[in-house]
Amino acid sequence: RRVPGGEPVAQHTARMQGRYRLVFRDRMFMSFTGCATIFGMAYVGLSLLLTLALRDQLGIGAGTILLLTSFGNILAIATTARWRRVADRHGSPIVMAGNGLLIVGCLLALGFMQPGRAPLPILVLICALIPIAESGNYMATSRGYMLRMRPRLRHACNAVWSACTQIFG
Repeated sequence: RRVPGGEPVAQHTARMQGRYRLVFRDRMFMSFTGCATIFGMAYVGLSLLLTLALRDQLGIGAGTILLLTSFGNILAIATTARWRRVADRHGSPIVMAGNGLLIVGCLLALGFMQPGRAPLPILVLICALIPIAESGNYMATSRGYMLRMRPRLRHACNAVWSACTQIFG
């Protein structure tokens, strides 16, 4: 009950179906939902590529991979709050695209490294930047979603958003 909009809906099903139609007709909300869904799918795939590239291409052991990625996740926790301000200042789509390019750049850099010759500082930097970029994408996506949602259609927007992002994720 303390969550805004968390009260039960006492409306008829026909009225809710009309609200879903309004959500699907909202071009700004649906285009943002589509972009966020595509970015979410890409981020999941690119994150998996990090682990696979470290293991298969560079021959790094599971324990070292775990340490490298854990370090990045700890830094992501420390930087998540700052992404809100960045998204508010530059806009969610810009932050999402920038973080996507950062991840692709990191993976390309990994692609040019050879087994046994990968410099540890660069590996640490790459493994730190990818989770930080993922965190930034998540924060920008969440902020963008909330700002594009019409308050009167909150329940229908939440249902459409959850369906799109969770099914494709």
